[in-house]
Amino acid sequence: MLKKMMLLATAIAAMAAFVVPTAANAQQIREGGVAISPTASFTATSSNTETTTLLGTLKCAKVTLHLTGTTNSTTTSFATAAAGQITTEGCFLNGSTPIKITNASAHVHLNALTSGTAQFTFVGDIPTTPETVCDYATTGTGGKVTWVTNASSIKVVAPVAAAGCGPGELKGDFTLETSNGTALTIS
Repeated sequence: MLKKMMLLATAIAAMAAFVVPTAANAQQIREGGVAISPTASFTATSSNTETTTLLGTLKCAKVTLHLTGTTNSTTTSFATAAAGQITTEGCFLNGSTPIKITNASAHVHLNALTSGTAQFTFVGDIPTTPETVCDYATTGTGGKVTWVTNASSIKVVAPVAAAGCGPGELKGDFTLETSNGTALTIS
């Protein structure tokens, strides 16, 4: 009887060894350990977003993506912030020239264990004479999004370019939260 119980325990342990890693590979966006609805609305907020360009460095004190999900499964999560769904505060070029950011949008795709992609567009109005308008968009396959398991934030690094304003790089750390401020995690 003892041998049968030992054999059963060994079989259960072996099965758990194959089941647990599969669950650990899930990279869903979660609230309190539970996957959020695939169509849930949530925010990604950054206090260190900056875009380096030929004109200098554009920094914003706060950037908030008001995202709406379209997919949240164990293999991929995708969310979009349509034009008008991104707010910015305290944006300056080279630390002193105020910049107005308009028509910003984002698409964030989490498609691996600890990485994904992002696409951004935004218009930066620089109050010069004559006014300089930089219509930025990510280039190539877009930017890279990374995180660590059970993190509540993502890191974005994206190549951008704008006619007349040159190429650059957008980067920042974004904290994920529900609309009422509850932390979300990727796990």
